[in-house]
Amino acid sequence: MDHFLTMRSFVEVVKKGSYTEAANFLGTSRALVSRHILDLEERLQVRLLNRTTRSISVTEDGSHYFDFCERILTEVRETEDAMSRRMSEAQGNLA
Repeated sequence: MDHFLTMRSFVEVVKKGSYTEAANFLGTSRALVSRHILDLEERLQVRLLNRTTRSISVTEDGSHYFDFCERILTEVRETEDAMSRRMSEAQGNLA
């Protein structure tokens, strides 16, 4: 599974406090967001979120992983934006 996609799903679940709201924000299904979180937890061998029928809370490991994901996703976005801006600027000698 795509690491960036699963990381983004996790970040949005934490930010929104809801699988449904995260799925709506990402334009995908709640089931897929849930699958992303389960895949992350299986791959990392840690519980990232505590779930009840009424709420979601972030575990200590989840909090550390959230911070990591935020840094990585921000860095990727900023680097891609900078590269796109650079490519859209005029290049070469103007005579």
